[in-house]
Amino acid sequence: MTGSDYWMKGVTFGQMRGRLIQELMDLMDKEFQERKWVDANYDHSFYSNISFAMDMFFDELSLREYVNKKSPPYNFIGDLLKSREEAEVLYNVAVYLAPMAHECYYDKDFLESAHLEPMRAAAKKAFEVFMENEKENKEFLEFIEHFKKKDERKW
Repeated sequence: MTGSDYWMKGVTFGQMRGRLIQELMDLMDKEFQERKWVDANYDHSFYSNISFAMDMFFDELSLREYVNKKSPPYNFIGDLLKSREEAEVLYNVAVYLAPMAHECYYDKDFLESAHLEPMRAAAKKAFEVFMENEKENKEFLEFIEHFKKKDERKW
């Protein structure tokens, strides 16, 4: 099964939604990050991996504008999001991720950032909300389980 094999009811951009949920899964998972993203021999590995989420949040979705306005992206409902709650939890992740995008470059910067643990907690909450809204989407649930197993996720 590949990322292009699933679709989602209730949104226009189901594949982008699926990718967003995968990014949230990566952002919330401390053990996975430490195991896969941190490399003592390479000073930019955490940055390189988290940059995928940053690109999605700030380039593709322009969430920095919402953080600057202090407003969740309610206008994404129907396109990418299914509810006001999803807009709010996504915004909460962006609030912590935004300063990290400006303040951090090396693994040490990310790992010592005061925003890291709150961002992980916000990403976990967001992931849970999004997955609750996909609980009837058997194909997508199998897709996520495939990545959990492949990446040897502990949760």
